[in-house]
Amino acid sequence: MIICFSGTGNSRRIADILQDMLGDEVMRFAPGQMSEPERVRIDVTDGRVIWVFPIHAWGLPKQMVKVMRRIKIESRKPVSHFMVATCGDDIGYADRQWRRLVRQRGFHDAGAFSVQMPNTYTMMKGFDVDPEELAQHKLEAAEARAEDISVAIDHDKEVTDVVRGSWPWVKTSILYPLFQRFMCNPRRFHATEACVGCGKCSRNCPLANISMEDKQPKWGDNCTMCTRCYQCCPNHAVAYGKATEGKGQYLCPGYTLKN
Repeated sequence: MIICFSGTGNSRRIADILQDMLGDEVMRFAPGQMSEPERVRIDVTDGRVIWVFPIHAWGLPKQMVKVMRRIKIESRKPVSHFMVATCGDDIGYADRQWRRLVRQRGFHDAGAFSVQMPNTYTMMKGFDVDPEELAQHKLEAAEARAEDISVAIDHDKEVTDVVRGSWPWVKTSILYPLFQRFMCNPRRFHATEACVGCGKCSRNCPLANISMEDKQPKWGDNCTMCTRCYQCCPNHAVAYGKATEGKGQYLCPGYTLKN
């Protein structure tokens, strides 16, 4: 079983490759389903769970933490858990955070892997999507990387094969909590004058956190900062304060959303 959360399609792309190589079923969260993970029940029949998700500020997306703590996982035999995390560059000690969450549930943590994918974060000064050439290079390299990971998982390798980057403890232990506390405020989202009220951002929010009022999107408080609303807007009309002014958009090629 592959449990996949993807904001802009990068993690979904990797989950699809793993599915093709391993034959495992992909469980994709429907809009709003992540908000109440305690209602989600998964029956694992193949003896493994592969968690596929993006890295947010060198840690797990805050809603993914909630999912891992509350989702109901049942099996008739022992289950090995694997992590495959997508990142723009590195993950710090996010794998250790994931292992703690798995062990807190009494589960067995096996292999942990990371895959570099195109950068998507634009919500702070100095951060933008990758240039097209670099993004394409990462996507091509990620195909082979995901195939290698699938072989390791299929052989039940209990390894840690991740790119930590420099100062991993500082990134995950200090910057990640600061990011979660101060940089995950959905109230900074707003629609610009370019908004035509199409509602695509609302229909595709994974937490069903965006409502349409008078043909304008309104953000609630339940946001995991996946940036899907910003990236999928056909008129580039979703903004995050002034941080997104002049920046690009990115959705993984082939990633389908509701129109």
